[in-house]
Amino acid sequence: MNRRSGQVVLDIGGGKECPFLSFVGNRDANLIIAINYSEDELRHNNSLDCKIVADAAASEFPFRDGAADLVVSRSVVEHLHDNATFFSNCGYRPLPLPKTPNMPLTCRK
Repeated sequence: MNRRSGQVVLDIGGGKECPFLSFVGNRDANLIIAINYSEDELRHNNSLDCKIVADAAASEFPFRDGAADLVVSRSVVEHLHDNATFFSNCGYRPLPLPKTPNMPLTCRK
């Protein structure tokens, strides 16, 4: 991530914090998006500007195929209801593009 700027990184389970953020050289060089099924958890994450409420283990993952450069998660898999779907979703390298207008998406500049 530090070698190339302009990447889209999905932090699956990025609730209260982004655990790898301290290892990122230039935070503004890439777009890091926290994804969590709990809007309350995301509210506590003050380290990232973009946050999406979504279930990463849902069969209808609300993102398009093909644009994220990196998908990361830490201590997430053991909390998911469907690991096979989660890993399938991550394999698609999703682009953050909500399918429904009701999905909460917040990005601040």
